[in-house]
Formats: sequence, structure tokens, C-alpha cells
Amino acid sequence: MPTLSRLFICGVLLALLCGCSSESVSNDGGNQSANSLSHEETSQVIVETQWPEEVSSVAWLVRNSSAVIRGTVTGISDPFEATDVMGQLIVCHDVEIAVSNSIKGSHRRGETVTVRVRGGSFEGFTYVDDDQPVFTIGEDVLVMLAQNEWGGYGVTGAFSGKFHMENEVARRDDARVPTEMRGVGIGLIEAEAHRE
Repeated sequence: MPTLSRLFICGVLLALLCGCSSESVSNDGGNQSANSLSHEETSQVIVETQWPEEVSSVAWLVRNSSAVIRGTVTGISDPFEATDVMGQLIVCHDVEIAVSNSIKGSHRRGETVTVRVRGGSFEGFTYVDDDQPVFTIGEDVLVMLAQNEWGGYGVTGAFSGKFHMENEVARRDDARVPTEMRGVGIGLIEAEAHRE
């Protein structure tokens, strides 16, 4: 009898192991890569990030940016699947900004700069990265930009490096940014850029 119970336990374990494969089957009967974002078990990933306070300082942001531009958001792409530097699949969208003033870097007035932002929903899968800035079409923005792993730009310091403009004041209304750092005159940002 002990042999029969061992066989039963082995059979249960084998059935469980066979049910856990690295591939999932799509509705049309074909195999779908384990790296695809069309997960049956997980439909949402939330990434929570904490940044040190120094990341909110204008001096740190300018120093760690390859470009600082002011412009108008002219387009936001539909979300799409991408791979991050760790090889993990994520959802991103691209934001297009028409440059009105290049404070640091070689961008010219009228040029369109594309900024990649993590987050969005793609094929039933939602990726939320709470440190990413939010853009709206028509918004007058000032952004600190750093080259990203895709060869384009990301926002330096994530939400800390994106400001909306009110006259000549760059504002960040995010509660995670210290109060004294939420509004910055554009002259201060230009002075920091010229120190380099």
C-alpha cells in the first residue's frame, strides 16, 4: 500500500508540473511566447518607486540631463510593448514635443523631440509606473531629458524632471516633490544650464 500512495503523490506532482509551463496557449490554439504581455494570470503590473530628494533639485536635474527643452506637447502615441534594460517586457508610449526653447543641448526651435514614457495598457495588459510623468496634448512643458536605452530620450528624474509652464515659471504640482522645489523661475534653470 505505501507504494500505491507514493505513485498517487508522484502522479499528482507530475500533473501539477505539466500544467505549469513557460508558454501559454492563445485562444486560437497557437503558442504564445512566455515574454508576451498577453498574460492570462496577470493583467496589471504596478511599479512603485522612491527617489531621493536630491533628484528634485534643479541643479541635479540639469547636471544629469543631456538636453533641457521647453515646448508644446503635440502628440502622444498609443501604448506599445517594449523591453527595458533588464530584459523585462513593459508597456510604453511616446510623447512628441515641439521645441520652442532649447536651454541645454543642440535641439532647435520648431524641432520635434520624442520622449519615451513607461506605462499604459496594451492588449489587455496594464503597466503602471508611478514615477513616470504625465503629459497632455497642448501642454506647455519644460523637460529635463536623458538618453535612454532605446537611443531616444526619457525624462531625467522621472516625474521630477517634467514641469508645466505658467508664464516664465516652471511648476511641478506632484506631492512627492518638496514644496519649496515645486515652482522654479526659468531664469534659474537657464543659469544652471550655463554653469556647465
